[in-house]
This record gives sequence, C-alpha cells and structure tokens, in this order.
Amino acid sequence: LIDRIVIVGGEPLDQNLLQLGFMLQFLKDFQIPIYLFTRFDFEEVPQFVKEICDYIKCGAYKPECTCRENKQYGINLATSNQKIYRKGFDY
Repeated sequence: LIDRIVIVGGEPLDQNLLQLGFMLQFLKDFQIPIYLFTRFDFEEVPQFVKEICDYIKCGAYKPECTCRENKQYGINLATSNQKIYRKGFDY
C-alpha cells in the first residue's frame, strides 16, 4: 500500500539529529524509498542522512525563482533553485 516515505517540514535537519537518525534507520528497515525534503544545500546535509535516504530534495523556496518546469524524479519542484539528489546516481 505504501510505495515511498516522504519526510518534510518543519525542517527535518533543524530537529535533534540523533533522533532523526534513529527514525531514518527505523524507516529504512521497511525497504521503501525514503525522500527527505530540506531547505539546506546538499553539502550541508549530514553524511548519515545521505547514506540512509534514497532521494534528498535540497534548496529553499525562493518566490523569485518560482517556475512550473522543474520536475525531477516525478516530483514538481516549486522553484528553479531546488534539486533532487538520488543515491547511487547523484551521490
């Protein structure tokens, strides 16, 4: 019934990182792709998050960059400065 897990705001990386790590590891045991949406740049994402998550959407929402044609991995992103990184392909 569930084909993916999406973790979105409040900003996931502003939470307790130890607890985030426990939650991500728990979710990984279900062997379902994990998507994490963050406003941070990819370089700022902790390594343990990169190792567990299958997709990481990076980039803050910037109204001045609003667009309709930024579709990546089947997801429409709101602004042109946002990017989705896929484990095994982009990192």
